[in-house]
Amino acid sequence: MKKLIITLSIIAMLGVIYPGLPISAQPVRVPHENPENATGLPDKVGLLLSYIRVINLAGNSRQQDARDLLNELKHADVPDDVQLIINQYNEVWQSLFSTLGNLEALLDEASGLLANNQIYELRQKFNSADNDIKKVYTLLNSIDTATNSLCNKLGVFSASATSQLNQAHKSLEESQVRLDDLVNMLEGLHQKLSEQYIQKEQLISTEVSLSIDPESAYVGDIVTASGKLIGDGSSLIGKTVSLTADNYTLATAITKLNGLYTAAIELPYKYDENMTVNAVYSPASNDVDSYLACISPPVAVTTEYYQTVLEASVPLKIYRGLPFTVSGEVTSDNDNIPRSAKVLLDNTLLTTETISGRFSFEIMPPDEFLPGQGKLAIDVSPQGRYAGASAHSSISVSLLPINIDTRIPSVILTPGDIEISGIIYSELGPVMDAEVNLKLDDASVAATSRSDGGFQGTIKSCLLPDDAPPTTNPFYVSSTPTDSTYDFSPIGIREITITADTPQSPGFILEVKRQIITINPLSLGLILAILAALWLFVRRRSRTLTHAEAAMTPAENTVLPKDIPMPVKIPGLTGIGGQVLSTYRSVLAVVEKFSGVIMSPDTTLREFLTTASLPSPIAAAHFAELTDITENALYSARSPKKDTAARAEKLAFNINEELGYGTP
Repeated sequence: MKKLIITLSIIAMLGVIYPGLPISAQPVRVPHENPENATGLPDKVGLLLSYIRVINLAGNSRQQDARDLLNELKHADVPDDVQLIINQYNEVWQSLFSTLGNLEALLDEASGLLANNQIYELRQKFNSADNDIKKVYTLLNSIDTATNSLCNKLGVFSASATSQLNQAHKSLEESQVRLDDLVNMLEGLHQKLSEQYIQKEQLISTEVSLSIDPESAYVGDIVTASGKLIGDGSSLIGKTVSLTADNYTLATAITKLNGLYTAAIELPYKYDENMTVNAVYSPASNDVDSYLACISPPVAVTTEYYQTVLEASVPLKIYRGLPFTVSGEVTSDNDNIPRSAKVLLDNTLLTTETISGRFSFEIMPPDEFLPGQGKLAIDVSPQGRYAGASAHSSISVSLLPINIDTRIPSVILTPGDIEISGIIYSELGPVMDAEVNLKLDDASVAATSRSDGGFQGTIKSCLLPDDAPPTTNPFYVSSTPTDSTYDFSPIGIREITITADTPQSPGFILEVKRQIITINPLSLGLILAILAALWLFVRRRSRTLTHAEAAMTPAENTVLPKDIPMPVKIPGLTGIGGQVLSTYRSVLAVVEKFSGVIMSPDTTLREFLTTASLPSPIAAAHFAELTDITENALYSARSPKKDTAARAEKLAFNINEELGYGTP
């Protein structure tokens, strides 16, 4: 009853909480329930809430996250007609997010160029931004139409629409309003930047020229760059001109008389055949309010260097714990100078070697690499005029299969030494220096494999535990507690476990189990001796009973009364006398059985003693003494002694033991 009440309480609590869950939070996953199979509202509400989350991501300038969530909505499990509307709806949203992302990037770039007075690139960017803004408004109109179509299909505008569905539709409209605010903000930023552009056009325009001598040189050599900076037709003196290549500043120069400048450029160690250099003037400090920035026409410089060719050979498969060989040859156009080479496995550095010409070296794979496919890369670093080179290869990392062959006797006599030997090998040959552990019960012996892969160990099997003191263990043998075991059982099936930890497979423990039969002659002989003694004892008792039955008076001539009368209980006979009489009565039935004589009511104890004949003289003597004790207890005027009852019980015990009748 208590469990039933608790269960009903939980169900009632869930019934109270659950109705508010669908609208209380946005869904973590896209709904995948099929509306054809289930008509519950959470499918429709969940779909609208998913689009609310998409719009909120876009409103926070997380365009890519919004697009990823839209891709998940393609897999919603909905009817085909609804899926068609969703696909069209998603395409419009994808186009909008792509356009918004491009617009934001254009405006960010325009803002940076305006800050540096680089208006020579702005006109094209503003034209692209204008086109994107127009496209955004067109897409927003398409989204309004597609939203109405989707909501109509979901039954939002029907009279049967629930409050949860209406609330989700209202939240969707609010999210679209916030998205409109983002578009308005971007349009305002575009307008602001356009106004700044118009203001910048009023500044003095500048122009810079560039020439490089020589136009061809080796990497690391010095070339001279020169040119002239003018503003509104006049030479500009004391201005900084930067020499750049690929947005990297190579050198700077200060214009002198007549706006001329010169600069020494050290060609960077970029091993490309051509390098494009520009001279750039960017106004600084007070010049920002006076001059526009400018850039020279590009000048191509031919860079020369020595090509490096790398040929490498690596195995298709390597094993953890075993070295592998990498070989090959590195050559250059001019000369084979010593080069530094790195070997990486899945971007993890294995080794760094100095190579020249032909090379070959061994590498030990790290233990932490898991088996599987990997990428091995050999990278020869560039050095001065010598370009670098690299070679890549797919490689398989595996555990070397290890096998153990054991030599263990099938039957072992204990106590004694159990000799265990074997060999550890792989497909590559014997495995040496493997840590081998031999275990039987609690005994453990360690061994190490030799160069031929062989190992050997001895486990001592004792009759009793080694820690038993010699006074109680006559078979005591002094030995190390960890290399010995004991078993007192005569015959048993026991298991020997052999484990091996090899250098070729670090962390991987190979285990082999073998069963043996143990025979303990000592305990087996002891058990056989006990069984023999029991057999002799039973046989002796059986013969005694046979003789007793043969000496009995035939009972078939004796008529047994239905009720055997016993001596009349004397009133007030309690204490020791009562105990003695009780003991006599218990023995009487045994004596009647063995003698074949039934005590009649008119027979005295003494008369019955003379009539009853027992097969055992000893039992007859004990019964005579018991009869005397009982007569004295019944008829004597004096009270029995305190030990009389104990003596009577002792005599009764001896009678039963002698006649083989058991304890009374």
